Amino acid sequence: MVLVLLQHSYLSTNSKLIPFFIDKTIWLITYSAAIAFVSISGAIYSYFLFMAHNWKSIYKHYAKRALFIIIVGHIAIGFTAYYFNTIVLYGGSSGSYSLFRKLLGSFPITDVIGFFMLIAPAFIVRVPPKARAALVVFLLLIPIPIKSLNLSDNHALNILKEVLFGTPTIPEIFWFPLVPWFAIFLCGSFVGEALANVNQNRTHITVLLKRINSTAFLLLACSLGLTLFYKLLKITFNGHVNSNFLLSLYPNQTTTLLPGYLAILVWILAASMKRIDVMGRYDKLQWYLSILGRTSFFTYIVQFAIVESLPALLGINRSLNLVGFGLLFVTGVVITWWVSFIYGRLRGWITGRDYQELSQVAYMETKNRVA
Repeated sequence: MVLVLLQHSYLSTNSKLIPFFIDKTIWLITYSAAIAFVSISGAIYSYFLFMAHNWKSIYKHYAKRALFIIIVGHIAIGFTAYYFNTIVLYGGSSGSYSLFRKLLGSFPITDVIGFFMLIAPAFIVRVPPKARAALVVFLLLIPIPIKSLNLSDNHALNILKEVLFGTPTIPEIFWFPLVPWFAIFLCGSFVGEALANVNQNRTHITVLLKRINSTAFLLLACSLGLTLFYKLLKITFNGHVNSNFLLSLYPNQTTTLLPGYLAILVWILAASMKRIDVMGRYDKLQWYLSILGRTSFFTYIVQFAIVESLPALLGINRSLNLVGFGLLFVTGVVITWWVSFIYGRLRGWITGRDYQELSQVAYMETKNRVA
């Protein structure tokens, strides 16, 4: 969630005031926010499916949750992001966009996650890991040639292509095409299944950590190789192949950079698991971050108001330099954390001795595992 706040805070900056290298580096870092959000959602969802004696009962519970996320989440985000959308994206009150478009015309990533929760069990529980891995590769490859198709004569087909597969240029309405992002959601299912196997004593945690580290190295090598292949392809065939095809291959979240982002995420997961589950240490920083994770849906909704709409209302319209961005980001993180903490306390998810209790749980579980 911190990466989401980083990304959304950066939308208020003026790129001309940011050194080129720093600007590109920040964008590359923030691109991981959506990947982390979707893949972690897939991991958590899969974990509960594999832990259940009857996954269909879990699905019934999460299907209701998914509909709530899609309907209530969409409307709530429309309101919390309204002033940012109106002032920054849609040209202010003088813009030609309707109130409906400004309020409900955007499709946040929570819509996509909710939809995946409705359809994913058939692909997670019923499809073996190797077949699921092949499906992930297929879902990531098939959008590339389809995105490059020129359907300029048919606006409806262009929108359908954008929703399902994406577009090589800036999207008109849909930033998270379903096919490649469903592949990212399914990537999380491998982690969820592995964690379920550990908790069901089918795999030892040290064995899992070794697998995670070796997989991360393979993913990173794959990302570097694919990005190099793109560069060679562009140098060799630039001007001789469809420009939309090269744009569809351009290194981003769903193409050659994706394995690298996934590698970093699983390395972070491995480090966290080693510290908590092997060493029995639960640091205060991990607890602070857990508050944002345990209230993630609420936090995601409210942060739009804090780091997007409020700055837009204050006249911060893509005008910040690097220092201003840093101040907005830090202030946004602090305010969002406290709002989320209070919400978690009111809901009963966070206790008065929350950190101490979780630290004790981590210590005892590690002690019992060693014993």
